[in-house]
Amino acid sequence: GSTLNINSGATIANSGTATGFGASGFVLIETITASDSSSLDFVTGIDGTYDTYALVLTDLVPTVNGANLYIRVTENATDFKAGAADYEASNVVLLSGVAGFSSALNSVGVAQMQAASANSNVDGEGMNGIIYAFGPSGTAMHQFQAFISCMSNDVTPMAMMSIMLGTYNGSTNAIDGFQLVMSSGNITSGVVALYGLSK
Repeated sequence: GSTLNINSGATIANSGTATGFGASGFVLIETITASDSSSLDFVTGIDGTYDTYALVLTDLVPTVNGANLYIRVTENATDFKAGAADYEASNVVLLSGVAGFSSALNSVGVAQMQAASANSNVDGEGMNGIIYAFGPSGTAMHQFQAFISCMSNDVTPMAMMSIMLGTYNGSTNAIDGFQLVMSSGNITSGVVALYGLSK
């Protein structure tokens, strides 16, 4: 971009409003702190301002040990889609100390996208990750979400990484909200921040 040079001793007068100095990179839109929450719903600021959005998960802990983390979307900021065939998702899990892929899940025609499996709630364990939503405000095609997370496995204390790619099949309407929910129980604690990725 261009560089504005101001000589030493110069005076800047208020002559109007400067534009074109928008933030770059991740722009914070909203932060939600979980507290025995049945779900974490993001319905603010997903309006096409950005082509890509990111949900950053920090220290998420389920109330039920071994619960899976699900993602759902909405087209009207209220009704999160959970029809029997609304989504498709592929999920791959890697465990420390285990060669190759530990498990893979390919789901076609399901009520949610499974982002992470077997999350631990043992003291000192939990989940961190980032969910990217690509072009949620577009209407030309089904929108895709990608999720990368690291967590502690509920069975054997070890590092676990989960990679997910999913899509909403219900329609090609614009998506204006995201919901995080566990397969059973609530979300005990943790913080999730929604960012827009500036161009």
